[in-house]
Amino acid sequence: MAPMEFQKLVDTQVSDKQLKCEIEKLLTRKINGEELNEEPKIQILNDFLNERINYFNNLLKNLNTTKQPDTEKLNELFRETLQNVYEK
Repeated sequence: MAPMEFQKLVDTQVSDKQLKCEIEKLLTRKINGEELNEEPKIQILNDFLNERINYFNNLLKNLNTTKQPDTEKLNELFRETLQNVYEK
């Protein structure tokens, strides 16, 4: 059987029973030592992977990576603390 973490991943990310079945078939072949050379794609797996890649690519595009936290209040507190320490 596949490592437990992989099984958790499949269980949480794959709801389609046919897709899970195809994943299990592929894992069984690999576990049994079958060399998986180049062969025709498994369409349901290919479709699922393409959909997830597109989903995460779109998610990344919508993230505002330039937004920085406002640290001015922390800077001010730091300066005041330093000032209070040096005044004593």
